[in-house]
Amino acid sequence: MQAGFQPVERLVRLAPRSIKDKDNAIPWHPAFCDIADQTHTRPAFDQFLKEVIRQAVYFSSRFLLEDRGSAANHSKGWRFKEVRKVDGNDVRIYRRKMKPSHFHVPVTGTNSSASDAFLPPLDPKEVTEHWFARQSIHVNEAAEGTATYREFFNYLKKDHSENEMEMTPNIRWAKQLLEWEGAPDVGFRGETWTDVHMSIYEICHCFPSVVKDRIFPVLIIQAEIGPAEFIVISLPVLDTHLLPGSTIPAHTLHDGAIVAKYVAVERVRVLHARDDDPPDEKSRVEWLMCTSSDAGGWLPLVAQRAKIPGEIAKDVGLFMRWVGKRRAEDGGREEEEEITVTPVGECPRL
Repeated sequence: MQAGFQPVERLVRLAPRSIKDKDNAIPWHPAFCDIADQTHTRPAFDQFLKEVIRQAVYFSSRFLLEDRGSAANHSKGWRFKEVRKVDGNDVRIYRRKMKPSHFHVPVTGTNSSASDAFLPPLDPKEVTEHWFARQSIHVNEAAEGTATYREFFNYLKKDHSENEMEMTPNIRWAKQLLEWEGAPDVGFRGETWTDVHMSIYEICHCFPSVVKDRIFPVLIIQAEIGPAEFIVISLPVLDTHLLPGSTIPAHTLHDGAIVAKYVAVERVRVLHARDDDPPDEKSRVEWLMCTSSDAGGWLPLVAQRAKIPGEIAKDVGLFMRWVGKRRAEDGGREEEEEITVTPVGECPRL
């Protein structure tokens, strides 16, 4: 392992969690009564949320602008790949490889072994995970090719999977199978993440006619911190076909769909203008997404990875055009709920 390397570790990874498997278990839910043993060692709900959000924040913080260009940031494993122009927006693409051993190193700065209670065992058959990320900066304004923080919040934090289905042509449907009630606030590093939600979805993606549909079972965690930042985390789940209402048995048997997996961290925050900017300079919004995936089936992983940079960059344009359409349909009216934005970072030169 490289000197100075600090692992992303454990939970935010492509290796799936499980409803039934005690080694990779997710927190208990009443819907598991008939399909899983409640006596299995499982992470407590609040502990699991805290550790997943903590790890996702740590992972995505490697891209935040305070760290960009610093000498320390060069050892984090992410490599800049390219800039893609999408609907007038510069989308920076990064990639990195995560070896299985990187996920099994003790958490830096953790003074308790509590989180180790749900550390997945090291499997010699595990493969290296190939991660990609995109980062884009947008004027915080309701205008063509960009969006306000309020619009990001309303369409990416709220009803995340449903809105993603509406704006993405190759998503056939997104079905929520269950949601945990009473998710607590999550605090660490002196900050508190609120409005926390955790649910399980099955999301069906369609591809060109020669490729069968893929169903992605995911555990989705959403949270916000203050009025100007939120995060959405998607973790793969191994066995949602056991849940009532699962689409997997019918679609894999009759339609030939293939169960696939992906993991993602999506983070949005407001950046304030620089000290030397004009007084009327608008704040900007940073939109970051990190992901790794395996579509399964006969598609070679090398071919899948070659397409990911273009696909994740394209999502920026899909979102901006969809938001613009919603804005036009609403006649430019603001939503009743108001979000008072307090910027949380410094805006870069674009």
